Amino acid sequence: MADVLIVGAGPTGLLMGCQLAIQNVPFRIIDKNEDHTTQSRAIVIHAASMEIFSQMGISARFLEQGKRVAAINFIIRDKVSHIPLFSEYGAGLTQYPFFLALEQSKTERLLQDFLEQHGHVVERNMELVSLSQTQENVHALLRNKEGKEEEVIAKWLVGYSVNPGFAKLV
Repeated sequence: MADVLIVGAGPTGLLMGCQLAIQNVPFRIIDKNEDHTTQSRAIVIHAASMEIFSQMGISARFLEQGKRVAAINFIIRDKVSHIPLFSEYGAGLTQYPFFLALEQSKTERLLQDFLEQHGHVVERNMELVSLSQTQENVHALLRNKEGKEEEVIAKWLVGYSVNPGFAKLV
């Protein structure tokens, strides 16, 4: 039995796994997709996240692959609005007083690499089919892409579902 079952290996699930790995908390992390996203999706990393990455010893990797955001240009009805304030966001409050632009695919790759270096793998092509709970545990039914099902019992489940048949879990 794992202490925690993480459903979803996007940035949030991966970071949860990283933090549990650091604390030596037994967990499993599953994702219904074959691999991490290849799309940009979430593209901005804030100072608080960079501070966490620094504590994990991986902030340099993010800085190498990302680009500091100095300003944003919005174009609305052919009018350009320039907002320069992001270059000093958090000045004097953090070691990372800027937004860092890095597409989600690279963020996921860096976090997955951290997990692998700490002896954990994302179980791909595995989805949560159903969920129930008792006062002590959650009971999750998982299914792999071949259709094989497995019941997992964990103390905690961390995840999110847009399936109306499931509760939104956090």
